[in-house]
Amino acid sequence: MTEYVPLRFFRRSAGNMFESVDYTFTYYQGCGYDRVFYPCPVCWAKYMGISHEARLVWEDPEALIPTSIKEATIFLNSAHDSFAPRIPDQWISNMIRWMSRQDPSIRFYLQSKFLPRARDFFDELYMLRDRVIMGTTLMTTSQSLLDAHGFKVAPLRDLCGALAFFRNAGFRVRLSLEPLYSFNPRVMADRVKRLEPEVVEVGLDNYLKRHRIPIPQPSRESVQLLLQELAPLTNTRVILKKGLKRWLSEPEEEVRA
Repeated sequence: MTEYVPLRFFRRSAGNMFESVDYTFTYYQGCGYDRVFYPCPVCWAKYMGISHEARLVWEDPEALIPTSIKEATIFLNSAHDSFAPRIPDQWISNMIRWMSRQDPSIRFYLQSKFLPRARDFFDELYMLRDRVIMGTTLMTTSQSLLDAHGFKVAPLRDLCGALAFFRNAGFRVRLSLEPLYSFNPRVMADRVKRLEPEVVEVGLDNYLKRHRIPIPQPSRESVQLLLQELAPLTNTRVILKKGLKRWLSEPEEEVRA
């Protein structure tokens, strides 16, 4: 007889991750590749003590989500990366199989900084395209900034290309512009407009004081200009994270928490 996934495996979103998701669920953990466990030098999971070694957390692809959870958006592997190079192919295929068994009203959000790898599982994902939301993160418009500070994730061009690929294939797509670093607001706005995500969540680096490497931060003017450019969009919901709202309302001399 099919077993239900215990509720203790689910965490209701508190809004500090993404306002646009209802629950998070970790099917497997891990991020990075080879010996690089934290490909982003400012990884929040690292500062929270969350391991990024590859580990299968849920091993039963036949299990079902509790019937009490319906009409919900579940962010899978939220503290990790579902398509990181260190994740075995079989784990990803098993997770997609597990997703296919769930109530049709449930939507699954898959966000990755290695999104191009998701194309290797396109045929499997395509069968669930009405129930899967694909997403990625854009932290800046400058690839040289990411390279200079040691970010070892998919190049910006490849991330945008992969998201456009899934959108053109009929998938719903979303974007996270967080943590935002120095960026060109008009270029960023143009990328958002071309990708046409249903949701864009915009936020700052909440762990700025803990970092040992200085990364150029966005100016208030660039963030305001970006938001002005996005304001007329009718098919994209723009969500501002709490820290960003607070920062925009603070005096210029205030330092971000």
